[in-house]
Amino acid sequence: YLVVNDDGTFKLQPGTGYVEGIRIDQAAEQIIVPALPAEIFLDVALQPQDNDRVAVASVVFANPGDYTDETNDNHYGQKIAAIDAGGVVTDFRPKSLAGEMGDIVADKNHVHPQYADKDHTHATPDRIDTDYIAGAAMTPSTTGGASVETIETAVNKQDFAVMTFAGGADSAAEFSYPMPEAWNRGAIKAKLLWLPEDGATIGEDVVFALQTVALSEGDALDVAFAGTGVSIADQALGDGVKHLSPASAALTVEGNPALADLIHFRLTRDVSAGASPMAEGCRVLGIWIQYTCNKPVVAW
Repeated sequence: YLVVNDDGTFKLQPGTGYVEGIRIDQAAEQIIVPALPAEIFLDVALQPQDNDRVAVASVVFANPGDYTDETNDNHYGQKIAAIDAGGVVTDFRPKSLAGEMGDIVADKNHVHPQYADKDHTHATPDRIDTDYIAGAAMTPSTTGGASVETIETAVNKQDFAVMTFAGGADSAAEFSYPMPEAWNRGAIKAKLLWLPEDGATIGEDVVFALQTVALSEGDALDVAFAGTGVSIADQALGDGVKHLSPASAALTVEGNPALADLIHFRLTRDVSAGASPMAEGCRVLGIWIQYTCNKPVVAW
């Protein structure tokens, strides 16, 4: 299913692939006629044939997405290539190669022997990664800071280090994190792991703001957050139970992040936010960060 430009004629190469676990086979070379610039997708489904179900893959030039057709068959859309106005093909097929070898393939222009004068680039496939920052790894803000404490469970005597954000006034904690080199430098999302101090009422609101800024080589540390960040909001479920908040909206990292930047985060509790703000303190066990990776990692 590799798309190539053969002297202005676009062709789909034969071979085998998998989309959502469905094996698809391209038995012979196929000419396709897209209107440039174009994106090339496969629409893949298992469809009934006699007493069996067979895999069917159709080439389409608009994203079909995932859907169920009128015969109740599930279809899956998969982007395989993009062609610019000049006819240059970029391969978007997800690869089974991973790690170092995948990165080597992904960022190299190369030629195929049967089309020796036609070069193209394999785009690195996107993948989603997550990282966890423990509450105890954060630093209370010097001005209006939260506080680090250790709590012990009553019966089994398990200890947890937490960052406690009081209920009486807004408070904040901060941490710095060098995002992985493969990060696409795009927006991130976050979830909080937390629990309320004893006495919270079920259904009361807890609201935090998360802000970020990138610090590049030579940048002063004393840089202002330009925006208010994104909200992370949740409701109390009861005393002594772990809470996992819903995901925040996408948060754009300020400061035009680049490779090797240090990303500085500030997490602030807004004690007056929500329809019924929780009066008790909020104990943050940690923060879960999700981001997209598609950059090659180069050895130092």
